[in-house]
Amino acid sequence: MGHSRVKLKKKSRFKYNFTGMFVFSLLLLIGVTVVSAFFTLYTNDPVNYYDRETGAMKEEIVPGKYWIRWLYNAPLGKLTLEGMVSRKFVSDCYGKMMDKPSSAKKIPGFIKQLEIDMTPFPQPIEGFTTFNEFFTRRIDLAFRPIASSSCAIVSPADSKVLGFSDISLDRKYPIKGFDYNLQELLGNPALAEKYRQGSMLIFRLSPADYHRFHFPVDGVPSEATKIAGKYYSVSPLALLKKAKAFSENKREYCTIRNNTLGDVLMMEVGSTLTGGIKQEYLPGNPVAKGEEKGYFFFGGSTVILLFEPGKITIDSDISEKSKIRIETSVHMGERVARIK
Repeated sequence: MGHSRVKLKKKSRFKYNFTGMFVFSLLLLIGVTVVSAFFTLYTNDPVNYYDRETGAMKEEIVPGKYWIRWLYNAPLGKLTLEGMVSRKFVSDCYGKMMDKPSSAKKIPGFIKQLEIDMTPFPQPIEGFTTFNEFFTRRIDLAFRPIASSSCAIVSPADSKVLGFSDISLDRKYPIKGFDYNLQELLGNPALAEKYRQGSMLIFRLSPADYHRFHFPVDGVPSEATKIAGKYYSVSPLALLKKAKAFSENKREYCTIRNNTLGDVLMMEVGSTLTGGIKQEYLPGNPVAKGEEKGYFFFGGSTVILLFEPGKITIDSDISEKSKIRIETSVHMGERVARIK
């Protein structure tokens, strides 16, 4: 009997120790998560870019930066990102919310927070009935003249751009800390081979930007090819931590047949909370440089241009800044490269 009591006592002690260890581990995990989230949220790492218009370096205003840092850095944030936020239904639901009349209340605060100059946009703020209607607003094209030279290749969007010449199949190309290669991006080895040693221009649109995109050259566009994917943010803060974001995001592309340049590939990339990519062009019909191609719903997004080898020369200021991983701000219609 005494022997049984000793065994029972040992068993109870073991149970007590196990429970204590479990509680301690749980508290430790919560503590680490909270501390991690705190330092993640309050780390100040500004996003700087080169303002082509003024010739000065500027800091970008990043909306929801604390939320983005938490999602892409904190352990609990990463679980949330993979399990829910990057799923299509989340972006779809958010997109529907932005289509409701009640979403129009967000417009004045959004303009103020991001310091958006509304001068180029003819429609008054009061005229927008939903947030998405405001987000996909049209611009007065008098404020976005198209570079007239026949040799000029123009920016397809108001954005910040990086440019790379002589791209290879295997080399990883950094976008604010994110690395990818052509095959990962296109999901098509034969197509990647076609643009090997060619040139690449990457235009990142922030939520503050005009969100319609335009053709960078004259030509005849093909049907859009869609590539399924998740919806990771293309915010520069998110890209610092999320590898292969572009190759995982939903994206679609067409080729623009140009008499001098051959096939120019133009790809649109969706991102977290971007409800969709809307194409408005007619495949097979000739288009003019600067003509509207489509638009993005709410969110920051990206346009990528690929050129065949030996066809273009990227403007030197963009090329030089890209070597040190600094983006250059450009307006739609502004020259970014020229035909060789």
